[in-house]
Amino acid sequence: MNGRRFEGGTFEGIVKKDCTLEGYTFCDCTFSGCVLENVRLVRCAFSGCRFTGCRVSEPETLHSTVSLAVLTDCALVGVDWARLLPAGMFAEPLEAMKGCRLKYNGFSKSTSANSPSPART
Repeated sequence: MNGRRFEGGTFEGIVKKDCTLEGYTFCDCTFSGCVLENVRLVRCAFSGCRFTGCRVSEPETLHSTVSLAVLTDCALVGVDWARLLPAGMFAEPLEAMKGCRLKYNGFSKSTSANSPSPART
C-alpha cells in the first residue's frame, strides 16, 4: 500500500498482516480494535494518535515515527520503541499507556532509528 495523509480520522477493526505500509501519515487519528501483524512500516508517521484495544505484533520499521501516542488496552509484541523515536528524539513516542500487555518490547536508544529492524527468523 502506498502513502496517504490522514488527520483526525477514525479507523475501526482494520487488520493488516504480512504486508508493507509505505509513506502513510496519521495525525490525531483514533484506532480501535485494529491489528498489525508482521507489517513492515516504511516512512510512516503516527502523531498524537490514540489506540484502543489494538494488537501490534512484530512490526519491522524503517524511517517511521510515533510521537505522543496514547495506548489503552492494547497488546504489543516485539515493538522496538527506540526505532520509532521522532527525528532529533525530542518528542516522546508515548504520551500514555494504560492496561496494555507488552511482550518482547524494546525501549533502548542504542539502535539507530533509521536502521532497518533485524530480520525475523
